[in-house]
Amino acid sequence: MLLSWAYLEYPLGGDPAAIEGRFREAYDCCVAADPGGREVNGALCGLATVLRHQGRFDDADRASRAALEQARAFGLPALDQATPLNDLGESASQRGDYAAARQLFHQALALLTPSTDMRPLASAIRNNLGLLEMAVGRFSQALQEFQASLELMEGCPPDFTFDPDEHRALTLGNIGTTYNTLGDTAQALRHLDEACAILTRIRPDTVQTAMALQQLSATLLQADDPRAEQRMRESVAIARRAAPRSLTTAHVLTGLADQLYGEREGEARDLLKEASVILEEVAPRSRAMGNVLAGLIGLHMFNGETSLADSLTIRLLNIARGLEDSELTLRSLELLALSAEEAGDAQTAIRHLDEAIAIAERMRVYAPPGQARSQAVGALKPMAYDVLIAVLLDNWRPGNDERSFDVMESFRARSLLDLLDERDRGDPGRPPDDESAVAALLAQVNHEIAATPDPADLETLERRRLELQERAETLARRRYLALPEYDQASFAPRDVLDDLRGLLAEDTLYIAYEVTVRATYRWLVRKCRIWSGFVSLSSDELPDLVTSAVGSRDDGARVRLAQLLDLPEASVAGVTRLIVSSSGALHRLPFEILPLQAGGIAADRWTISYVPSAAVMLAILRRGTSLAKPGTFIGYGADSERYGTVPFVDEVKSIAELFGDGGRFFLGPQATKRRVTETVAGHRYVHFATHGLVDDARPAYSGLVLSPPEPGDGPVYGIPDTLQTYELFRLPLVATELVTCSACESGVGVVRTGDGLVGMAEALFSAGARWVVVSLWEVSDVATKDLMMIFYQGLEAGLDVPDALAAAKAEVRGWLDLEKWGEEPFWAAFVALGATPRR
Repeated sequence: MLLSWAYLEYPLGGDPAAIEGRFREAYDCCVAADPGGREVNGALCGLATVLRHQGRFDDADRASRAALEQARAFGLPALDQATPLNDLGESASQRGDYAAARQLFHQALALLTPSTDMRPLASAIRNNLGLLEMAVGRFSQALQEFQASLELMEGCPPDFTFDPDEHRALTLGNIGTTYNTLGDTAQALRHLDEACAILTRIRPDTVQTAMALQQLSATLLQADDPRAEQRMRESVAIARRAAPRSLTTAHVLTGLADQLYGEREGEARDLLKEASVILEEVAPRSRAMGNVLAGLIGLHMFNGETSLADSLTIRLLNIARGLEDSELTLRSLELLALSAEEAGDAQTAIRHLDEAIAIAERMRVYAPPGQARSQAVGALKPMAYDVLIAVLLDNWRPGNDERSFDVMESFRARSLLDLLDERDRGDPGRPPDDESAVAALLAQVNHEIAATPDPADLETLERRRLELQERAETLARRRYLALPEYDQASFAPRDVLDDLRGLLAEDTLYIAYEVTVRATYRWLVRKCRIWSGFVSLSSDELPDLVTSAVGSRDDGARVRLAQLLDLPEASVAGVTRLIVSSSGALHRLPFEILPLQAGGIAADRWTISYVPSAAVMLAILRRGTSLAKPGTFIGYGADSERYGTVPFVDEVKSIAELFGDGGRFFLGPQATKRRVTETVAGHRYVHFATHGLVDDARPAYSGLVLSPPEPGDGPVYGIPDTLQTYELFRLPLVATELVTCSACESGVGVVRTGDGLVGMAEALFSAGARWVVVSLWEVSDVATKDLMMIFYQGLEAGLDVPDALAAAKAEVRGWLDLEKWGEEPFWAAFVALGATPRR
């Protein structure tokens, strides 16, 4: 009776000291009745849990070891041996001994069978393993463990030691925190809202609820939600009441201090001191202590107390290394580098930043696979890259131009580069039917969201979208993680600069820009030389300048942006072609429209094309498959019930006729989604004359609008008349040199940190295309038809893609009827993205 009372009272927020006493009393009674009974084991394990939640790890471990020894000595069932092993693993994990924790968790799992009574404990262990994977930056594996934990608890009946609702809430909180780390705030909030709702209902005044509220608050802060501080204060109040000396209380105190930093410095300092007093006693080398130290370091640096900050940072780094905690080690190294930079010690700063970037690379490798990777790569990019570029260029010495270029390339367009590398290492296979079915449902829900004005309906649909998105990502993650080569994902590309120089023709200049909060940097690369420097345009002003220059055709904005092409004469002597790799808002700028100091515009002097990065360009050019034979063209000119007829889809027919027997086309009702997927393979040139559908909130569901399915087409996955970005990834384009999307805004996408412009072009490169021609804004169908005819005539005459497009633009600009044909919005919208050397 005492044992049951203690187990029932503790989760409800009873006084920990009183409950500890009840467990001890229950233990004494059970030993007197039957020293080899399971009740003795249960009393010891319950006591260990109460002690651990109070931060009394040594006492908790003594109780857990006693339970383990009793279970082994009296031959108790495997469950009674696995439980204290899991308890010891939790204690080791919270104190920062991850290696020991992992070993203990796996020992516990090895004792368990799939039987129903063992599933609750197996579920708890999987959750604990997920927390370990999170700590070392293996986020895909963490999500995999959390999902396994949820599946194991399905259908498990509650008993006085296991509450499925509580366990589900704790696991949902961990999933939400992982999604927040990966930059997916919507998914994070969905899971954390549910976790908090469950725990505030069933465990309103416990450390579990305090932790869930802290996780929710951190995500709300990331989303700039004003409720963040309120939720964090609720968390602190609960933790102080439930377990004032516990590790959880220290953790939530630190979370509140982080939110107050820079606004209420005195209160933040007091909170951190309170947390540090707790942790010095219960877990001085834990991750929680590392977070406290990081907060104190920030306060000392803010107040100019450099020596205090440095001493704490060294302690923080020692803790982080001992934990093998990737994120905490990376933060420590960044702080040491900033301090060294401030002190003028560039070489020490560079050494710390090099190590930080190596850690960031390992974390990136284990980001989610497939298309979900793009968002995660941006969220995981640390400031170390930008700081290292700044230190190298602010402290110039021979070799720093080359070195800073390599650093910039190491994080640029990484998710696309990973997709290309994945294809080279072996495609993980087409999604099985269950994945395809979920993808189709997800596409349908996104379509309904776009067409639904009712807020109540939107809330329901959005919830359904997030559920399906998580299911799709879970299925894809399992497929990828099952591959033996998954852990061989590529690290940062090496020797890019040397390979790039070997590729460039004598008349070609490669220009890369990197927009950071510190400065806008620029690298100029020719066959035998590299230049680096700064452009006097800040990250804050660039978006508005680009919008004014493109949308309003504002001359003042263009003059300001013209300094992007204010290049040293030695760098452009003899140059006729520019290859531009943009950054941030510059992805939406066609450099051809920029004025030159000598008069005219950039389009008058150079042929310009664009690439996501030098490494991507090299990867595309190295593809081993052969292109389709010259003179093979297929085009699709679609009508749409939703968006109306594209007036000049017959441009497709006219272009196809240029290729004679090698030209094919499908117009009007024939240009369906099924027709595209069945006929697009094996053509050198692929052309879409369609409307473009842009979804900035969900770029995977942007797409090309085609004609509705024909009778007899059978079931069509996804939106029946739209080829969406996520589907473009799977088109068979390995033999295709060029895909042209003469659609409204087909090149528009979402600009993400470390990945550039995420949209249809990225998908088409991944599918196999060498070149993609897209439009950056809405284009007149009349002008498009004529420009495209001239463009393809140039290709047939032997010009490569950028030269043919430049020639077409020049001819359109030169026509006499300027109001109809030569106005800039018509010719400047189309840009050539892809890889070249000149053929």
